[in-house]
Order: sequence, then C-alpha cells, then structure tokens
Amino acid sequence: MYEQLNWRDRKELEGLSQEVRAEVVKRGDKAPKHKPEMAAVVAKQIGCTVKAVSKDPLECYPRAIESMKSDRLRQGATPGNLVNRFGTGPLQFRKHYGVVSERLVGMPRQISVGCW
Repeated sequence: MYEQLNWRDRKELEGLSQEVRAEVVKRGDKAPKHKPEMAAVVAKQIGCTVKAVSKDPLECYPRAIESMKSDRLRQGATPGNLVNRFGTGPLQFRKHYGVVSERLVGMPRQISVGCW
C-alpha cells in the first residue's frame, strides 16, 4: 500500500498512525489495526478517498489528526478529576456519588476548624 515510501517516511508514518489510533480511542471508537482500515479512517475524517490517502499519506495523516483534535476540543471539557478516576467517559455524578448524597440529605454540614 505504501511501497513508494523510503524507510524514514515509513518511520514517520508509523508515528502518525499511532497518533491517529490514540485520537480514535479518545473519541471512543475501536482503533484500527491494519493499514487499509487506518487509511479508511483517515479518508473519512478529511473527506477524501482511500486512494488519495495511499498516494500521499504524509500529508493526509497530519490533517486527520488536527481535524480529530479540533473535533474533540469543540465537544467541550468535563472535569478531569472525576472522569479520569473512574474511566467512564462522561461525568456521572448520580451513578458514583448518588447513594452517598442521598444519605446526607438533611444532615448538618461540617464546619472546618483549623488549629491556631
């Protein structure tokens, strides 16, 4: 598929493929394992054909990575302290803290007292 590339370009393409895989996983999809599947993901992301991606992958892969990153940033951010701790993706307060918060309803709040 990428026979026209020399070893340096193949090495660079390998790194770009890893970045594409990472962005696909961050998006919540299954990461492609083979070159034709990867080319199809890149082609879909930038809106061209798989043949065009196979002709000039070193130009198409970075465009796809930038497009994926900008799509992810446009979706908005969730607080990382809750998302990373549980690894569930979107913030789910009710699922993780719902039982505890229901038990504390009506109880007085604790006042923090420091030592002087």
